Amino acid sequence: MTAVLATTDLVFVTGGYPIFLLEHARRSGFDRLVTDAVRDGTLAYAGMSSGAALAGPDLAIYQAPDDPGVVDTTDGPGLINFSPLSHMNRGRQELYARIMAEHRARYEFVPMNDDQAVIVTGNTRQLRTSAIA
Repeated sequence: MTAVLATTDLVFVTGGYPIFLLEHARRSGFDRLVTDAVRDGTLAYAGMSSGAALAGPDLAIYQAPDDPGVVDTTDGPGLINFSPLSHMNRGRQELYARIMAEHRARYEFVPMNDDQAVIVTGNTRQLRTSAIA
């Protein structure tokens, strides 16, 4: 993995089960290698759905009974300082409102629809909507 990432400019991490993804990112060393490369500016990270969640500071809010992942701690790599809430336009408004109300003291949230992305550069972030309708 080290050799591949040394010749890579961008990693794109797709969705699935967040805790299962975290388990395998840790097992493979992906989390440490990517975190170091992103922080030193040699690699860009793009995540979709659970791949976006993986970049956050903690994945505890994403735990679900059907997620087969097993981890000792839900600490994420902290590539971003907020917890993305993907797929808001799929009927998740009430769920996300409840999650944000329950955990707002500990986490910062960015809910987004499927046609949106959060672009993070340094300490700035911008929520963008796709230009394609």
